[in-house]
Amino acid sequence: MIRPCPGRMYLNQDLQFLPHSLRFIYWPRYPSKCLPSNFEPSNLVELHMPFSKLEQLWDGVQDLDKLKCINLSNSVNLKLIPDLSRAPNLESISLQFCRSLVKVPWNTLRSNKLINLNLIGCRKLSTTLPERIFAPSTLKTLNVEGSNVRITALPDTISRGLVSLYLESTGIQFLPSSIGALENLSRLSLDNSKSLSNIPSSIHKLKSMKYLGLARCSFLDEFPVVLPWNLETLDLSWTAIKEVPSSLIKDRPGVWEINLRGCKIIESALMQRENFTSKGRSFNSI
Repeated sequence: MIRPCPGRMYLNQDLQFLPHSLRFIYWPRYPSKCLPSNFEPSNLVELHMPFSKLEQLWDGVQDLDKLKCINLSNSVNLKLIPDLSRAPNLESISLQFCRSLVKVPWNTLRSNKLINLNLIGCRKLSTTLPERIFAPSTLKTLNVEGSNVRITALPDTISRGLVSLYLESTGIQFLPSSIGALENLSRLSLDNSKSLSNIPSSIHKLKSMKYLGLARCSFLDEFPVVLPWNLETLDLSWTAIKEVPSSLIKDRPGVWEINLRGCKIIESALMQRENFTSKGRSFNSI
C-alpha cells in the first residue's frame, strides 16, 4: 500500500518506479502527469488519487483483473481514461470535476459488477452513454450532473438496484414505464431536461423515492395524478406545470417541500397552498 503522510509531497522529478505488488494506492495531489511507464498494475485493487496532476494513468492495455475502484476526482488535468477491457471486476469509477476529461472508452468497459459511476462536472466529456452501462444488477448510483454526457432514453433493461439517478441536462426525452420497477430508487433528478414532456404514471410505484427533481424541464406540462407514497421533496420549478395534483396535498402527508418557482400555475393550485403550508410544509411558488 502507498499512503503518503498528511500534507503535500514534492518530487524533484517524475516518479520512476512503483512496485508491481501494490494492491492499494492512496495518493491525493499526486504531482506527476502519469504513473511510471514500467508500472504493472496487475495486483492493484484500489486506486485513489483525487486532486492529482495526472493527465493519464498509463498507455496501452493493462491486466486489471483485481481492480475494483478508480477514484481520480478533481484531477482537473486528466484527459484520458485508459482501456478497461481487462478490468472485469471494476465496481466504482469516480471522475467528478475532471474538467479536462474528453474520453472514456465505454466500448472497453466490460465489468458487470459496476456499483457507482460518477461523472459530475466533466464539462468537456461529450459522449453518449451506451445502454449496457445501465444494465449491471449491482448498479446503485449514476451521476452525470454538469457533464456533456447524452442520454436520450433509459433502457428497459436498467438495473433494478439503482438508488440514486442524476441525469441533469442529458437530453433525455422520455422515461420508460418500466421505471416503476426500480423499487430501491430514492433520488431521481432530471433537471434541465428540456425535451422531457411527460412522466409515466408508473412512477407512483417507486415506494423508496424521497426526492424528485424536474426543475427547468420547460416542456413538462403534465404530471401523474398519483405520486410515490414516500415522496418528501418535489421540484417542479420553471416547468410548464399549471396545476398541482390534489393528491399531493391531501393524500401524501410525507411531502414536505414543493417548489413551483417560475411556474404559471392556475389559481386553484395556489388555493391549495394555504392547506399545505398550514401543516408546516414548504410550498414555493414565487
